Amino acid sequence: MAELPNSFHTHQSWGRTRSPKNILSPHRAGIDANGTGKTLTFGGTATVTCTTENQRFLHVHASAVADGGKLTVTGLMYAAGSSEMTLRTVHDGAAELTATGTLLIDLSGIDRVKFTVTDTNGGDAGTCTFFAACSTF
Repeated sequence: MAELPNSFHTHQSWGRTRSPKNILSPHRAGIDANGTGKTLTFGGTATVTCTTENQRFLHVHASAVADGGKLTVTGLMYAAGSSEMTLRTVHDGAAELTATGTLLIDLSGIDRVKFTVTDTNGGDAGTCTFFAACSTF
């Protein structure tokens, strides 16, 4: 419906920018319709890369970390080529989790993020189940 020339338009919805949105899959949460978190296992599926173009913050929640697993988040920027960059949380901490917890990372200028799990015990059994979402404010 067209607006009258002297009317003032007000938006009724903020769309997909209002709350953090899942970047692991098209589902509302996790990687499937049940909301299952993404599980990475060192020695198996140890990395996953997600697109974060035009996003401001990355919210990462580790729901389970076992067998010496450590989840590390690094950034990639198209303008910088393919080199990975170390990311820091908004509180200037390392962008890594070795236990259940949550990270908030400022993504200014980052086009993709890479999640990597390693085994801090020196073996090949470290695992981490996590959720990741992005927001524009």
